[in-house]
Amino acid sequence: MILDYHTHYNIWDPECTSPNPDEDKNVEAMMSTGVTKVCMSGSNFLVERLTKKYPKFIIPFVYLRPGTDKPEIITKYLKKGFKGIKFHLPKYRYDDERCFRYYELIEKRYFTPPYRQVRGNRSRRK
Repeated sequence: MILDYHTHYNIWDPECTSPNPDEDKNVEAMMSTGVTKVCMSGSNFLVERLTKKYPKFIIPFVYLRPGTDKPEIITKYLKKGFKGIKFHLPKYRYDDERCFRYYELIEKRYFTPPYRQVRGNRSRRK
């Protein structure tokens, strides 16, 4: 198995509900490289929709922006079959107490550590 652990679907507009007209071509292009599964995050709505079309290829991850998205988004999408969580662009540092509610929900419902994308040592959050 060849797993691509980092694919996006409209990550810069996570509220988007309009599918990309080339989404099938994009999935076919990924498949043509020999990749057998992808972990995908971005617009949760679109990832969910695309996962229904390609359930053996896409492993859906909840796209979560701590401090912007409500913690309940975790439960909503894990109940829908999402398998992972990607923290991205948090308003606060990951060790800030305002993020603890997210971690508590994950601990209750989830068994694998969330994937978080970080960029080096700098932080714009206080």
